Amino acid sequence: MKQAAVLLAFGVVWLAALPAFSAQGAEKEKEFLKKAAQAQLAEIKLGEMAIEQAGSEMVKQFGEQMILDHSKANRQVTQLARQEGVELPKGLSSKQKERADKFSGLSGPQFDKAYMEYMTKDHRNDVMEFEQSARQIQDPQVQRWAKDTLPILKDHLQRAQQITESASRS
Repeated sequence: MKQAAVLLAFGVVWLAALPAFSAQGAEKEKEFLKKAAQAQLAEIKLGEMAIEQAGSEMVKQFGEQMILDHSKANRQVTQLARQEGVELPKGLSSKQKERADKFSGLSGPQFDKAYMEYMTKDHRNDVMEFEQSARQIQDPQVQRWAKDTLPILKDHLQRAQQITESASRS
């Protein structure tokens, strides 16, 4: 009888905690969408800078690809956030603005080196974050978007590494 009472009490506590777990999961998903949307904006901004300031044609082409792919991802995350009732940031974070300001003072080979090293580091972090989020997120639509975006981010990482390596051999 005592065991049954303990199990019943545990069950009641566990059931009462379910909404908190759901709210926690929903909060993680909201934060993921917000951060992902802001990252898309940063990639687009830096891609535009690459087109204007890069010395290497490969870096300019990479910047163009960043604009295309991340504009598409931005439209997708915006639509998904709207469906989920998540209000997205309208612009870059202060850290992203600082990064853009730093790059604005560079051109030619200096820009190429700094931009491609940053793109390699940034996309490595993005891949890890999207892989983790794709495993942890409960919402099927958000999870699907994370999984569908992952191959594009992996391709960007691979291309950034190749361009960086190519430039260091030159």
